[in-house]
Amino acid sequence: MKKFYAILLLLSLSNCVVSNYLYLRTKNDLAEKYKSGKELYSKKQYRDSLLTFQDIISVDPEYQDVDKYIAKIEYTINQNTKKYYEKGQYFEKKSSPIDAILNYRICLSYSPDSKYLDADTRIGSLLKDGKVIEHFDTKFKLIDSLIEKKKLNDALVQVNKLMEIDPNNQKVIAQKQTLDSSLLAEATPHFQEGEKQLQASNYAAASKSYQKALSIYPDYEDARKQLSVSNLNAYNYRHYQNATSALKANKPLDCITHINNIRGSYKDSSRVMSQCKSAVESDFNTYFSRAVGLYENQKLKECIPIFNLLLIVSPNDDQSKKYKELAEKKLATLESLE
Repeated sequence: MKKFYAILLLLSLSNCVVSNYLYLRTKNDLAEKYKSGKELYSKKQYRDSLLTFQDIISVDPEYQDVDKYIAKIEYTINQNTKKYYEKGQYFEKKSSPIDAILNYRICLSYSPDSKYLDADTRIGSLLKDGKVIEHFDTKFKLIDSLIEKKKLNDALVQVNKLMEIDPNNQKVIAQKQTLDSSLLAEATPHFQEGEKQLQASNYAAASKSYQKALSIYPDYEDARKQLSVSNLNAYNYRHYQNATSALKANKPLDCITHINNIRGSYKDSSRVMSQCKSAVESDFNTYFSRAVGLYENQKLKECIPIFNLLLIVSPNDDQSKKYKELAEKKLATLESLE
């Protein structure tokens, strides 16, 4: 019987462990989605932001202030949908069919599923307008002329403008595919050189090569992505070098500042951070006294960063917390009087 109860206890504990793991995983996933939703909202990517927040409330209907974000986004979408539809109507009445089409398309981009009123139908009719047909014929001649002069980038700009008006036009699609292929072939050697330099940790040279590839072919998404990677590595490398130099110079607070600025993981930055923390811990009172001295001399902007660094080393140090809060309150009061 004792063996039976022991097995039941083990099963119960296993279920608790699994439940806690799933709970923590879900909690972390929601936190990441919430952060992503807010970033999309700040970039005015309302549709994607709305979908992200809707995913969150499908799991946790009361998660933080997601309901408020959803309400704001839905209001913004409705207002913009109406605004651009009315602008489309205005240009249509003014016999400006291209401007009307572009505004109707923006209207539908905010509300693609609802087919807002008759915007889609109006676009279809306007594409048959004589002014639109004449505009396309003129642009096709210009594009052919630019291609003949080997000005492929300029030609692509004109093709992309036509795509905004009618993304389903087969001639436009064919020209875009041809230009994309030609420009990609011209830009690829520079991209490959960037990859080679990135692999060798020559970040400045890598970024220069990626930028050259993008100057030839602005739609080269792989080059754009790798340029971001190269720039991030260059940024992290700079802070890592400054951190190790500060550690060697026995300036552990400066070391912590630089390691703290590193984005993501980089080399053995966690090991360097541990060494810096240990150096501060071994002489914590000296650094604390320095910060307090600055506070007492009203050098508030200088003491607050030091208290912040001390709290990275010792998050539960009550005295550092106390002085930091006092300094921040004093500084806020002084700034409000200016």
